[in-house]
Amino acid sequence: MRVLVFGATGSVGGELVRQLEHDDVAVRAISRKPADAQVPDGVEVVFGDVDQPESIRAAAEGVDGAFVMTAGEDSAALRALAGAGVRRVAYMSALTVQTRPGYLIGASHEAAERNLVNLLPEPIILRPGQFASNTAMWRPMVATGTIRAPFPDVATPMIDPYDIAAVVRVVLLDPGRQHVGAAYPLTGPELISARRRVEVLAQVLGRDLRLVEIDQATAQAQMRLPEALAEAALELFGRPNAQETEVLTTVEDLLGRPAHTFGDWAERNKHLFL
Repeated sequence: MRVLVFGATGSVGGELVRQLEHDDVAVRAISRKPADAQVPDGVEVVFGDVDQPESIRAAAEGVDGAFVMTAGEDSAALRALAGAGVRRVAYMSALTVQTRPGYLIGASHEAAERNLVNLLPEPIILRPGQFASNTAMWRPMVATGTIRAPFPDVATPMIDPYDIAAVVRVVLLDPGRQHVGAAYPLTGPELISARRRVEVLAQVLGRDLRLVEIDQATAQAQMRLPEALAEAALELFGRPNAQETEVLTTVEDLLGRPAHTFGDWAERNKHLFL
């Protein structure tokens, strides 16, 4: 079997490539800059850009399945995969597709999901919530000992990208078709706030860390996003609805083991903060 992995140097794609190393699978990673892609030995790296659909089609020749995390304009990448004859595609969408239909954050995923189902014979949709790895954005602040964040006590079930990758591996390599057509919402196993994440990091790193609350306006000014998108992101992070604070068992159900906690992620990735 040959699997094509988009975003092979990202938090989920990178984990997936490493996990597939132990399977009888030929892994082909797609990158805009193949010469700079840091992937394990034995992984084939090819050029591909979702804005150049012909490159995706070329990269997908001879591929049995693919993990896709960005579909491009009008789902160009999905159309290219379909044109190359790829059958099974696991697409990483977002939890907001089902918790906030039509919301600015997630709208492109909604369109891609529809196209995935219409274009590919074996579509599989994964809808993770907030990533534990988003905490890596705190690295400069952790170095100073002070983390400045809005909504310090709002808790959501953040998911470890390792678990997302493990789910992708299961659904792509499944010899049957039990996952085909499924749309799986994915969360971590616990509700965790920014304040608690700071406490966990302090314990894992053996350091004194403190959290300073900032208001929404300050947080928005610090975000390198268009105003409407920044507002939508802060609304999502600061005022999650009931569905977005629900701890789901999907990861455990699919993997046969508990999902990783934020502490597990922090322990495995503490090198990022040292």
